[in-house]
Amino acid sequence: MDPSKLKGLGYFGVAGMTYAYFPYIAASLGYTATMFGMSGASVMGMLNFQEKDIINSIEFVTEGEHKGKLKFNVSTSPVASKDLIVDQRNAQGVYSLGNDDMGESDIDNNVV
Repeated sequence: MDPSKLKGLGYFGVAGMTYAYFPYIAASLGYTATMFGMSGASVMGMLNFQEKDIINSIEFVTEGEHKGKLKFNVSTSPVASKDLIVDQRNAQGVYSLGNDDMGESDIDNNVV
């Protein structure tokens, strides 16, 4: 597991334990501080657990100044993405993450 995802899971654990022991923690820290800490831990868990740098789509550019190149749509956060245009010679699959004998024969997960 990726260390940032493990850290995100830890933040979710802190938020869950704070929710489970809310009356005891609120009695010592106060209601507002406990809710703020629980909300902050949940947000930090979501930020660390998010998917990023995932390729959404790959397509050929058929017209314009980049004709004949590849256009990668890459997600940079859960709500934003950017387009990268590269030459075919500079794009290659490093290794396949899928098992070739299972499922669709034309779908593989690759590291590009």
